[in-house]
Amino acid sequence: MGKLSLLATVKGATLTSAWEQGRPIYFMLPIAEEKYQISSDDRELEPVADWLTAPIDELLISILQATQNFYRDYLDPVTAAPDNLDWLAQLCGFTGEHWETSWTEAQKRALIANAFIFIWESKGTRAVLEFLLETFDIQGKIYLLGEFLAGRNKAGEALGGEALEYFLLLPLAYLRTSYQWRLASKFNRLYGPVYVKSTVCYSQFYCGFSCAGDPCFDIGVEN
Repeated sequence: MGKLSLLATVKGATLTSAWEQGRPIYFMLPIAEEKYQISSDDRELEPVADWLTAPIDELLISILQATQNFYRDYLDPVTAAPDNLDWLAQLCGFTGEHWETSWTEAQKRALIANAFIFIWESKGTRAVLEFLLETFDIQGKIYLLGEFLAGRNKAGEALGGEALEYFLLLPLAYLRTSYQWRLASKFNRLYGPVYVKSTVCYSQFYCGFSCAGDPCFDIGVEN
């Protein structure tokens, strides 16, 4: 091995060791010349160089770790730091009314993880609305008067059918002023099909709770 090759190998080993020990600046200082770095057998000198380089070394190590773990901490919806989820949501299309910073960490991760593989490509389908209701633990049921029949049609097919109308039925436990009702109404407006008439209502017409214009089914639809 030539002299230059040997020198490069030694320098490479020294550089790796310095970063691995968390002191990329300090451990690259010379020991024999000027006594910048204190050797293990000479502890009489004041460790001035150690004190001066410690903050810089700490900063460099934090930058290195942030760079190496960028995807894990910022872009992966499963492992991203909780404080980064609101930022990541914007990259996945959740802006304005589509996002609330008060949602739980699990809810945020579920939306981000399914943004491109399910939510946006299937927006306007029954499957997306049911996914949102389940994710946010909203007890609701989609009822259609048209041709969408349980056991015949498949998840992902368009809502509406012949009558181009469907109902999002919520239990009486939710008042119209409750957060669950308002969130279900927002999801229905943002993710429901624009070409279909829809109504968020109770499964039956309840005096004192239902509003004028709410449907009155011949037989109450169970939630």
